[in-house]
Amino acid sequence: MDFTSIFQMIVLSSFIGSILVLVLLVIKRVFKNNLNSTFHYYVWMILILKLMIPFGPQPHLIFPNIHKSIYIQTNTNENAQKTQIKSPVKLENENINYSTLANTIHFQNKSNTNTVVNIFSKNSSTIENGLCFLWILVIILLTGILVLGYKKLKEIVSVSIKDINYSHKKILHDCKNVMNIRSHLGLFYSSQISSPSLCGFIKPKILIPITVADNIGDEEFKYIIMHELCHFKNKDIIINSLITLLSVIYWFNPVLLYGFQKIRENCEIYCDYQVISNLSQGENIQYGNTIIRVLKL
Repeated sequence: MDFTSIFQMIVLSSFIGSILVLVLLVIKRVFKNNLNSTFHYYVWMILILKLMIPFGPQPHLIFPNIHKSIYIQTNTNENAQKTQIKSPVKLENENINYSTLANTIHFQNKSNTNTVVNIFSKNSSTIENGLCFLWILVIILLTGILVLGYKKLKEIVSVSIKDINYSHKKILHDCKNVMNIRSHLGLFYSSQISSPSLCGFIKPKILIPITVADNIGDEEFKYIIMHELCHFKNKDIIINSLITLLSVIYWFNPVLLYGFQKIRENCEIYCDYQVISNLSQGENIQYGNTIIRVLKL
């Protein structure tokens, strides 16, 4: 299978994915008040799975009649050309066989038409190859940007502060017990990030901006840790990585890119929903105020 065939399948998958995004947005809008945050987030997994598996039946299997028609037409054109060669016009004593001449002209017209079709087919193939080349080129550029971003993140982690406040360590430990998380998670401070984040597949870490750690109390710090632990428990690192990969592959489709943005938004809302569901009414207000305050720091 060549790159052009892969590009064709990606374009087809992109078209189907766009329709799916629009359908999901309509469903979420119509039933907005009747569906909880869990549904609003995980319903997007349908889109991710579809785009991750773009391969499907070949066009001639989906539209067998069209394929058969094209095959018959091609054979007809080929037979016409052969008949033209095997049935030359004979002129004897100026007695013209008009029937044979008419057939010859008819076959010649078919041959000319077939030549025009071949020219358009070649032009179409050239355009398609050009688009495929552009698609691959942009993917390479975006991949390079991602690699640089990954290296930058590793540098941030390597220079982050590992000497964590004891009370913050205890908060992390207590929150893990409450949320039934047994995996080890590192907790670091960093001066190079602006908001709390979770990173790392094999050795997950929670990075907290120093400005946040120095300007909030223990209760507010607990809310931040609970939010990041929800991301960890939901495997959002994997989901976000898949979205990033799909954004690189389907960079040319603005509808899908908008869908990916909505997935990230619903991911944050779902984590907020999970945290709030474990808090009392008074704590819910404090949690909301904490999120707003962290965004301002």
